[in-house]
Amino acid sequence: MRRSFCFRIVVALWVLCCSAVVFSGTPKILLKEQIDRTQWPEQRNSGSVLALTQINAILSQFDEVQAHRVTIRYPGGDLGNAWALEVRDWLVALGMPSDAVILEPGSGGSDQLILLLEKLSGF
Repeated sequence: MRRSFCFRIVVALWVLCCSAVVFSGTPKILLKEQIDRTQWPEQRNSGSVLALTQINAILSQFDEVQAHRVTIRYPGGDLGNAWALEVRDWLVALGMPSDAVILEPGSGGSDQLILLLEKLSGF
């Protein structure tokens, strides 16, 4: 009995996840920005982070009402992950909702981040 209940829960969660993917569709990329490691300020504060044109572009075009999200593609490894987490924290500190920022490994370079501003389909 208990095993059957657990199996049903797992199946229900799987169906829910699959339906979310099917109904959400593919996001439309509105803006693609690249930040190289050399551009990221050594001394970070709101002024130095906002001085990056890439961050300004993402923040100025982001619209929560239009169902936008930002995907941060980062280089692999601990350093790439830490960098992406820090950029996400800065975006949130500068006013972006935390649930609108997702992290995704695979920027294509060991010393760069790719920021994608996307509009979710169906909204």
